[in-house]
Amino acid sequence: MIFGMMERFTTIGSGEMILFLIVVTAFILALMRLWMYAVFTVNVSIGGMIINLLLKMTVQRGRPGEASDLEVFGYTMDITSYRFPSGHTMRIVLLSFILILLCHHFIKRENLKVISICLLAAIPVLVAASRIMTGAHFFTDILAGVFISVVWFQLCLYVSNVFWSLPLNAFIPLHPYLQFGIQYFSTSIPSHPAQ
Repeated sequence: MIFGMMERFTTIGSGEMILFLIVVTAFILALMRLWMYAVFTVNVSIGGMIINLLLKMTVQRGRPGEASDLEVFGYTMDITSYRFPSGHTMRIVLLSFILILLCHHFIKRENLKVISICLLAAIPVLVAASRIMTGAHFFTDILAGVFISVVWFQLCLYVSNVFWSLPLNAFIPLHPYLQFGIQYFSTSIPSHPAQ
């Protein structure tokens, strides 16, 4: 039962599912005339997939157990599927970052925003765990996938801020209570000793 659930989570991070979700997200953003957000979504996601493929072909680490061939849209290609870094993890982390960013900018109700961000943050954790539990990856493959995704996403944010002047500098917002606590303590602590 647990193995079956993990296989379902693995499907969420598959190239086909992520590609479908990217197209839908970019299409909705384009319909809303949020062109730069649509371009940002496509650039981050497709760029991440290309980086993943290049790294896999460069490092060429075999998967746990037997070697397997690459599958695309249900067709098996005569190309060895390598494990490092985890493609499922990179794809789902990047998509989650994009959706979290969009939630942060466009959801006005604070409660709904926090719930959406928490759910979107949980999905990559479940997908990453599923890749280890199904025997497709080692833990280091997952860590590398997360690290590379974070670096690539931050680089894309930086480039977007510099060249497009998009308001993409705020990534994951602090919870309102945490923000209040930081502001409270920073104003209550004197900057210099009392005379």
